[in-house]
Parts: sequence; C-alpha cells; structure tokens
Amino acid sequence: MGSSKDEDSFKAGKEAAQLAVDEIDGEPIFSIMFSSVKFDLEKLLEGVRSVIKGPLLGCSDAGEITNDGVETGSVAVMSIKSDEMKVNLGLGENIGENARKAGQDAATSAISGIGEELKTASHIFIKTKSGGFTNVSPHSMIILPDALSGGGADVVRGVTDVLGLHFPIVGGSPGDDLQMKKTYEFLNDKIYSDAVVAALISTELVTGFGVRHGWHPVGKPMTVTKSEGGRIIEIDGKPAIKAYEEFFGREISEKALGREFACNSCGIPAWEGEYRLRWPIIKNEDGSIVCAAEIPENCVIRIMSGDEKSAIEAAKTAAEEAMMRAGEPEPDDIAACIIFDCISRKQLLGRDADKEIDVIKSVIGKETPLIGFYTYGEQAPTFGAPAGFHNQTVVIYIISKITQGDMVTRSL
Repeated sequence: MGSSKDEDSFKAGKEAAQLAVDEIDGEPIFSIMFSSVKFDLEKLLEGVRSVIKGPLLGCSDAGEITNDGVETGSVAVMSIKSDEMKVNLGLGENIGENARKAGQDAATSAISGIGEELKTASHIFIKTKSGGFTNVSPHSMIILPDALSGGGADVVRGVTDVLGLHFPIVGGSPGDDLQMKKTYEFLNDKIYSDAVVAALISTELVTGFGVRHGWHPVGKPMTVTKSEGGRIIEIDGKPAIKAYEEFFGREISEKALGREFACNSCGIPAWEGEYRLRWPIIKNEDGSIVCAAEIPENCVIRIMSGDEKSAIEAAKTAAEEAMMRAGEPEPDDIAACIIFDCISRKQLLGRDADKEIDVIKSVIGKETPLIGFYTYGEQAPTFGAPAGFHNQTVVIYIISKITQGDMVTRSL
C-alpha cells in the first residue's frame, strides 16, 4: 500500500503507486486507488498509470484510510499480486438517467469474460475453527457507484438483477471532500462521473465481508406519508422536519443539517431484522428533508441514535463478521483489507476517527495491508438479505491467503 500528499498531482500518483508496487515485489493483477479531489485527477491518474499497467479501479473520496490511519488530501493505492485470482472490470454510465440500467451494465460488462464460469460456480459451506459454518463463494464484486446523481439503491438493484440476490457485493459511493458537487470514478486510464465502476473478483482464496452501523431506534414508529426519492416531504401527514422538531424539542431553522442529525438519522426496518439508515442532510423551505438515499413512500421509519462508543463497537463487530465469513483466518493469513466507511461516521467521531480504524486492526491484524475511504454511501448484503444501499455504515472486505481447498482440508 502506498500514499502521497505531494502537491504535484503527477508526482503524488507516481509516488503512491510506486510504494504500492514495491510492497508486492512484482506486477500486480489488480490495483485500487482512492483520492482527494484536491488533485488534478487526470494528472494524478497519469502518475499512477506510469507505474501500474494492470487493471485499476478507484474513485474520489471524502478522506483516505491506510495502515497509518485516517488521512485527508492524499491519494492511496493498493496493489495485489496473486496466482489465485482473476479480476474483470465493468462500467455503467448515466446513473442520473437510469440508475438500475447503469448497475446492470456494470455487472454485465464485468462478467462478460467469465460468464459460463460464473454460472457453474457454486457456494460451499465450510466448518470454521470455532465449530460454525461459513458460506464460501469463489466470486465477489466491488462496486463504486456515484451517489450524488441519485438512485444509489437502484444501482445496487441493477447489479443484483444480473448477479442474483445473494451474490457477495461490497462497495462505497465516491466523495468530493464534502463539497457535495461532483464525484469521480476511475477505471484503468479513464475518469468518469455519474457512473458506477465494478471489479468482479474470481479467486480460490477465501474472502469475507462484514457490515454494521451501531445505531439503535429511539423514536416512535412513524409513517412516511409523502416522499420523492431521497426527499421526505411528509411524515404522519406533517412536514417532515416537524418530526425532528418534536424529537429535539426546538425549531430547526438551519438548511444544512449538522452533527446531531448524523447521530439521529432515519431508520427503515429491514426484513432481516436490521435497520437501513438514511442520513438527513438538508432541510428545504417547505419543511421537507433530503436524505442521502431513497425513502419509500408509506414506509415506517424511526429516529435512530448513535454515538462514538456504539460506532466503534460496530466497526469491531463488522471486522469480526468479515473474519467469520472468511473462515476465521489468523491475522497473518490475511492478504488485504478494504474499508468503505461513511463520512458521517468520521464527522461523528471527529478527532477520535483513528480509534475506529485501530479497533478494526485489532481484529484483522495490525500489519495486514489496509486501504479504504470515507464514502457518501455504502453497499453490502446484511445477514439473510440481498445487497443494499446503506448510510452511516462501515463495510469491511478481506481477502485471505487461504484457499477454499485448504479450508476444506482443515475442516475435515
């Protein structure tokens, strides 16, 4: 893994890429990069590609995560070398016009080279060291869908249209250092916006993912009586902001909704027993609230509460879940970890943001190569449920050094 804060964009990209390649001592079969928008992104990517020629996926972000902790204003690159892995990249464009089709296009293009292999692959259940069982798949997908275009949930639906409801899909939505204007997606030598880029990972190495947020319901159940996409117009027949004014016991006049809304987001009960979080970010003059993802009309919602302690505990649980899904490897047996962490969690934790990364490292190993970014939305399945679009959530994806055959032998 390599990172750089060099003020020269080309040099920053080249430095981060060279550090990443030096760590693996050879040609990577796949690289991933996350970057601040402070750079000239075309020159930054040119710098990265002057070193790395193989498949590359990435995006702009709202903060970078590396083994050194939390960064801003930098570029981070990870390269992976393996004889046990194949990676196919995909692209879907024009999310703003048709988000579901963009998701379908990204998944279809990513699997185009290995279609029959994907169809014949099967999940297997393997006994873990602790006596439980984990469902192991030879395929998983990383997606990076633009969320500012709207339709983030429909992008995920489009991907699952192609891959199936129980396919392991993880990812995060690009950021722009909280400017909330325009985000960027990287695919090999090109830069996109209003798009979703994807990497289909096919490997005999065991992978695992975990997803948690740590928020819990505190408000009464309410009904969204009118909504349009991510805009809640009415709750229980009243302007949406009234529900929060009653909850906080004060009038809310500010347009940009701050930290207290990050701590008290909207929760939609999901059928698997969890809550999907929706972060209220803007109050309109008509009393409606704009959230970071869609809120279906007539759904039941509750105000959710989270704090520093619950957020950090959730991150640890997500890391433990990823380890469990990967068959409970020892930290020395983990090749890489990728973290997709909501920017609202960083805002909540403030100067203690590094504590969340430290608790993840306490589970996966302090020396495990690690990269991640702060997102505008996260994608992952939860237990028993298809992949979905999340807010204020941390998603952790790990690739182990252990093959499925090794796990089968170990479990006999």
